[in-house]
Amino acid sequence: MRTGSIMTGGGVALGVWGVALLSGAAGAQVEFHLDGRIRYEQVDQAGISDEAQGVTARHRFGVTSRLSDRWSVLAEGEHVFALVDDFNDTINGQTRYPVIADPDAFELNRLQLGYSHDAVSATLGRQRLVIADSRYVGNVGYRQNEQTFDAVRVSAQFHDRVTLDYAYLDRVNRIFGPDSAMGDWELDSHLLVASAEVLGGTARVTGLLFDNEDVPGLSSETWAVYWGAARPLGQGELRYFVEYAQQGDYADNPAAFDLDALRGEVRFTSGRFGVWAGAEQLEGNGSRGFATPLATLHKFQGFADAFLTTPATGLQDVYLGGSVGLGDGLGLSAPRVQLIWHAFDAEQGGADLGSELDLVFTGRLTQTVGLMVKYADYDSGDAGPASREKLAFMLNYSF
Repeated sequence: MRTGSIMTGGGVALGVWGVALLSGAAGAQVEFHLDGRIRYEQVDQAGISDEAQGVTARHRFGVTSRLSDRWSVLAEGEHVFALVDDFNDTINGQTRYPVIADPDAFELNRLQLGYSHDAVSATLGRQRLVIADSRYVGNVGYRQNEQTFDAVRVSAQFHDRVTLDYAYLDRVNRIFGPDSAMGDWELDSHLLVASAEVLGGTARVTGLLFDNEDVPGLSSETWAVYWGAARPLGQGELRYFVEYAQQGDYADNPAAFDLDALRGEVRFTSGRFGVWAGAEQLEGNGSRGFATPLATLHKFQGFADAFLTTPATGLQDVYLGGSVGLGDGLGLSAPRVQLIWHAFDAEQGGADLGSELDLVFTGRLTQTVGLMVKYADYDSGDAGPASREKLAFMLNYSF
């Protein structure tokens, strides 16, 4: 890990308890929190001889101190470790297995000073950033070591209809952990988000001026315009949105490019049932594709993670989904099943990049313990990346 890191190992515990002790001495209100999960994950990928199997655990432990009605301090450590490590975690050298990107880590996850008064809030320090649906900036929450940012963020709301949000990003602490050469990137980046109620829905403009000082070839300037709304329909609700984005070179990126992206979705829910259909098109120019390197990529283009990097020929993703609540029973509350199907083609040339079927089951064992089962089957088609199947069982808890 770089010398610029704030804290690792035993320093995490010292930081957490230090905040608690100082806050207690000052008479502040102190709240502790603990959450974790254990996951079995299996990956079978074409072209790799051995099947990956991993059992990994993640725990977060932290404290929030409310110094006054406006100021607060949060410190949180994160510990990720493998109980079964028959997988390539990206840094252990076990390349005979497919990747399960959950390397061991013991590090500071968040350390932030917060301010909130009336319609203005600000956060300084290492923090979690999840912007809208995470398409451009997110925390990659499915992986065990979440993505966080060393940043300053300021938000303000005006007349209950307009919200402005700005963040300066100094560094991103990525899912690959402190022992990876790619575990963090030094940044000089700006994020701007403005949203307002327009035409009976929500309009949003997102600007990400991404200056990656470690990997200049990834630097880009992205602007996205979104509009979405919800309407009652019969006994249910219809939600829909459309978004257009444009991306070009920025900062010290030696390449010149101009790429577009377009996506939209329609979703209907009624009682326990839901159905949706959507499409996303990411342009490619033959050398690179429209990229969102700070996004929660696992949420998009299928749970098999076949398209974490957009192909140079671009990508078209058409998807259909449905969900149903099963009703309480078998020791579970709020059980739900989702089924999603994707069809992928190259945006440039139209080559068949395959298809994917995803299945997700969720439910709660208690108020504090949840269960998830996730299955993904990606078929490469004529020109896609390697076919793969992924299966995961996960228990999570929080106190």
